[in-house]
Amino acid sequence: RSVSVWIASWRLPLGAEDAADEI
Repeated sequence: RSVSVWIASWRLPLGAEDAADEI
């Protein structure tokens, strides 16, 4: 999940944690 966090960070900084949770 750590990788998904930074991936979602540049995609949607607002919901980085939420997006990483889904991935």
